[in-house]
Amino acid sequence: MQRKFGIALLAALGGASHAFAETGSLTIDTSFGSVSAALASGAMAVPAASWTTLLAAALFILLATRKRLLRLRSTTPLMTAALLATTVAALHWYGDAQAVGPLHLTPPTLFASSGSQQTLQLDNQTGQPIHIQDIRTQGRFTQTNSCGSLLGSGAHCAITVAYQPGICQTCDSSACINGACQGPTCSDQQRNGTETDVDCGGTCGACGDGKTCSVGTDCQSNVCGAGGVCQPAACNDQVKNGSETDTDCGGVCGACAAGKTCSSGTDCQSNVCGAGVCQPASCTDQVKNGTETDTDCGGTCGACNAGNACLVSADCVSGTCNSGICQ
Repeated sequence: MQRKFGIALLAALGGASHAFAETGSLTIDTSFGSVSAALASGAMAVPAASWTTLLAAALFILLATRKRLLRLRSTTPLMTAALLATTVAALHWYGDAQAVGPLHLTPPTLFASSGSQQTLQLDNQTGQPIHIQDIRTQGRFTQTNSCGSLLGSGAHCAITVAYQPGICQTCDSSACINGACQGPTCSDQQRNGTETDVDCGGTCGACGDGKTCSVGTDCQSNVCGAGGVCQPAACNDQVKNGSETDTDCGGVCGACAAGKTCSSGTDCQSNVCGAGVCQPASCTDQVKNGTETDTDCGGTCGACNAGNACLVSADCVSGTCNSGICQ
């Protein structure tokens, strides 16, 4: 039991820096793609720090054993645990330096003490120059780099990262980007700020049907129905939405009256759309509309010639309407 206690204590001391580590990330966006590394705060500023921690723990347990505060039959388990813990710490430090595609970012994991600086290297092995679009840290980490905006084929650049616990104290570390608190955005996949649903409503773009809303402007249909839910566009909702060119008319809805907004003649009762507005039917618009029985004749317009459509004899120049045709 005492031996197990000693080994557990050693392991706990050796890994304490990781148990309370604050995590973050480094992301590099390029014209070829993105590559990232995991960041964490902790006591392992350099591998030697792990050796120091483990050595101190070993000396403490050894002294406690000699003073009979701990009773171990042999120091062999202690030394074995120290060796294993150190090996694990070293592997944890160096990480798996596998390439992420033809862009290499090594090492892929960094542990930084407060204020200490550590450097990653970005290697361009794509065979072509790449444009560096963005380099950013997330979490309470800052970065400086020598990458510039263009990294040539086969070239590399250094990115130095430091853990700065004093930044972003007024917000969660997950909202700490490039050393500054980030407010809610319309693309963070969270419902926050003035949004009524995830990344829509309020000051963000209008929400689709079925999304939560507070007022009509939160919805693409401009209709926020009962229960605060965006409703589909309809031809009788007294709102201009969907394919309508004016309120509840035009598009797939009924034709609009004169003076209403239109996109084409079919949006209008008169079949005449002029300058984006439905025009009244006239006897000279070259369209069959109004009371006309044929194009610009019959009804309240002039009489139609032979062969044109008619309803009554008065619609025809000849005064004879037979089977709906002027004779």
